[in-house]
Order: sequence, then C-alpha cells, then structure tokens
Amino acid sequence: MMYALAYRLTANKDNAEDLVQETFMRAIKSFSELQNHSSFLPWLKSILFNAFRDNLKKKKESSINTSLSEPAEITTPYDILKKKEEQMVIRNLINSLPERDRVVLGLSHLQGFSDTEIARILEVTVNHVRVWLHRARTNLQERLRLINK
Repeated sequence: MMYALAYRLTANKDNAEDLVQETFMRAIKSFSELQNHSSFLPWLKSILFNAFRDNLKKKKESSINTSLSEPAEITTPYDILKKKEEQMVIRNLINSLPERDRVVLGLSHLQGFSDTEIARILEVTVNHVRVWLHRARTNLQERLRLINK
C-alpha cells in the first residue's frame, strides 16, 4: 500500500522505493510520538507525503520538470528551442507558486490523483482541496496573463 502511494507520487519505481524506505526510517525514529496506534496508517501516509514534499524542495529538478519532457515530434531546431523556452517559462511559473499551490496542482494534474485522494494525502476535506485547486489554477492563469502582456 505504501509503495503504491509512493509510486503514484513519484511515477518512478526507483524513486518510489527510495521514498518508502525514507518513510519507514522516519517512522521508526518518531514511533514514540504516535499517540493513538489505531491511527497508524494515516500517520504513516502523512510521513510519506512529508518526505515526498521535502524531496521536492531539495530537488530543483522535481517531478514537475520531468513531466514537461520534449514532445515526440519536433521538426526544426527553432521548434525545439521554442518548446524548451516555453517549458522553462512554465516550470518557472509553477515554481514561483506558493508551496500549497504547487503541491495540489502536482498531485492533481501531474500525478493524476482525484480530489478525494488528495484530501486523504493532505489530511484535509475534499472541499479544501477543491478550493485550493481553484485558487492554484487561478493564480497560475494570472501569472500566465502577466507574461503574455
């Protein structure tokens, strides 16, 4: 179950394995802090998500960057350069968003989680997720409009 969640977050077998390993290492270190043993699974999921978020912070080239790979068919060097510039602008815009906006957009659009799944991961209500997604999309659209002026 933890590996499946890690794989959905990272979309990479090796990264998912590393994330699960880091999650269990953190869990072992902080097990004494767990007050209610019946809430073990949500506690473990929150550790996994926090480890994932920490790894994203550490890596400037996060999963957002790897998701924006080159299209399959570009014919000219000019097209390649133009596409790379567009990707760089989008990456910079996404990276300039507040952390919560980056996280919910990444989980929803890049990792394919449903609003309900995101709510479980972030331990908030589905309505919170929907509001945050709306605000994140609006924020990104505003930043795109400013660039296109």
